[in-house]
Amino acid sequence: MGEVRTWAPVAPKHSVPCCNGSVRHVGSGPESSFERGAGACRDINFTSSQWPLQWFTGGMSNLDPSFWQAIYEAESRLGWDLNRPTPLLSELLELTMGLGLAVGPTVAVPGCGFGHDAAGLNALGFQVTGLDFAPAAILGAQERYGDQVLWRLEDWFAPSETVFEMIFDHTCFVAMDPPTRARYIAACARRLQPQGLWLGAFFHTVTGETCPPFSIPMEELRKLAEPWFEILYLGPATRSHPKRAGREFLVVARKRVD
Repeated sequence: MGEVRTWAPVAPKHSVPCCNGSVRHVGSGPESSFERGAGACRDINFTSSQWPLQWFTGGMSNLDPSFWQAIYEAESRLGWDLNRPTPLLSELLELTMGLGLAVGPTVAVPGCGFGHDAAGLNALGFQVTGLDFAPAAILGAQERYGDQVLWRLEDWFAPSETVFEMIFDHTCFVAMDPPTRARYIAACARRLQPQGLWLGAFFHTVTGETCPPFSIPMEELRKLAEPWFEILYLGPATRSHPKRAGREFLVVARKRVD
């Protein structure tokens, strides 16, 4: 499985709730890193001028694992990969705590990529499952973090009997083609226990709309989610990576109980 790399934030700045109700300090600025030294990411956009145009014009579907597998194999540095947990992780957990919500220990991270957010949640004491349907993503997560997290090569849309108390959604929803958004949110609801929480960070503004990440207005997200979720918080993100600042918003939502 490769060497285990542990998440070790330096220069702590924010207090976030752990799954046992205690508080832990987590660094979230550009100076945060890992024990092995991650360095700053080069490009925060998903897109790359090196990606073949036909990948986005009908040649390949981004709902096909081979689409993302090809990108992992073609790119030496992935545009969406921050090489550390997003600083929005601490912001979302603090919002959740501020709303007086109980955060259960089991968390799913769909579209986990190389697993940085999943590892960040694991470091806070959560029982984390990282899911991705690109084999290269899961292999990369295993190489970086070993078995700290349960890694699963799985399509988020596939039927599953496993349900979680919380979903942390950072780069998965925004990678979905807009026509699939309602289906994706329904899948999130199916994967949650009753009154489970969906914590998400999404874009309201991007530099282009022909390929991921796709933006969505906040109120449109609300309308899509409300059949399945009660929206408890919807507002601008304040701790985005500098290259994403002013373009992201956050959602804390609770699964409706019929």
